[in-house]
Amino acid sequence: MSSSNKNVSIVNVCSGCFACYNVCPAGAIEIVLSREGFYVPKIDKSLCTNCGLCLKVCPVVNAPSSEDRFSEPKVYISWSLDEKTRLNSSSGGLYPELAKLILENGGIVFAVGWNKEWLPQHKEVSDYSQLSETLGSKYVQSYVGDTYRRIAELTEYGKKVLFVGTPCQVAGLRNFIKQRRVIEDSVFLVDLVCFGTPSPSVFKKYLTENFNNKKITAISFRDKVTGWSTSSFSIYDKTSRIYSVPLFKDSFLRGFLIKLYLTRICYSCPFSKLPRQGDITLGDFWGVPDKYKDEKGVSVVLVNSEKGEELFNQLREKQIIFAEQVSLETATKSNPRIVSGHMKMPNERDKLLMEIHSKSWKYISRKYINLSVLGDLLEEV
Repeated sequence: MSSSNKNVSIVNVCSGCFACYNVCPAGAIEIVLSREGFYVPKIDKSLCTNCGLCLKVCPVVNAPSSEDRFSEPKVYISWSLDEKTRLNSSSGGLYPELAKLILENGGIVFAVGWNKEWLPQHKEVSDYSQLSETLGSKYVQSYVGDTYRRIAELTEYGKKVLFVGTPCQVAGLRNFIKQRRVIEDSVFLVDLVCFGTPSPSVFKKYLTENFNNKKITAISFRDKVTGWSTSSFSIYDKTSRIYSVPLFKDSFLRGFLIKLYLTRICYSCPFSKLPRQGDITLGDFWGVPDKYKDEKGVSVVLVNSEKGEELFNQLREKQIIFAEQVSLETATKSNPRIVSGHMKMPNERDKLLMEIHSKSWKYISRKYINLSVLGDLLEEV
């Protein structure tokens, strides 16, 4: 990074996409947790050669080209016709169907699983047996690691790759692909309809203080034990579900739903808009027309490029999904985050994140996350 750019306020503009870390040829960038608990780059000035590649791949500084994106996406109501696949997914089960399509053709999938501390982390999936860990939403910023470099390596070996991530992560990978001259036709990109990424430090504090003595084996942010539209946050051990409550009754998820501890750039996200970053965009079809309502889960699918259309049509031709095209307006009426990245930052956000390291979760939740906001929260949900 050139000296004129070293004073850029990383904390304020960084989305934590890991593109700079992956592209640096000098190994001068490491990823650390900011004071607010988000993943940000730290530059070792003694190793930096001022090549400028980090700025070239930064999607906030250099937005990816939209020349290969449709002027307007093709929008579908969709779900997997395999009931087990659908029920084990947060929405309609489209991600696992896309993943299985890639895997059965010898490709590799990168999506979010868990690390040993139960924090989200991108994982490489090469076999069906590894797929289950990457199912379901993870409402915490994920650790990408060297995923982009690994994708470049795999494409050199002729592998097809599916990458699933937030819009900012996909944007960062798109810039990395261009810079590293990765074979673009070999990489299929899926971005998610994202409502912002909470701080890993906040989730770790919540988890440690509430479940530290429990032997956790699974976490589901969107357990369909009571249905898709009324899903629960559940934690499991080897034998049972040890905790399960509606989303709005859990203190961490209440804080997420009222946007208390998101990455700063999430409040004015430059990537949650049209044209979307992925070849395909996946999310929940909130406000789905009555004739399609189903508590097993319904997905919204946006097909944004010819490459995405080719992949999605393979699922349709195999007759393993239901898909019906609808208007963009139908999809965005109850889900504006598809086309707009703007939302109000709570006044308490900065104060909460400054106290997260010194105060207990009990203190944080009582001070900042309380039942007085429940009415507004239910209205939003």
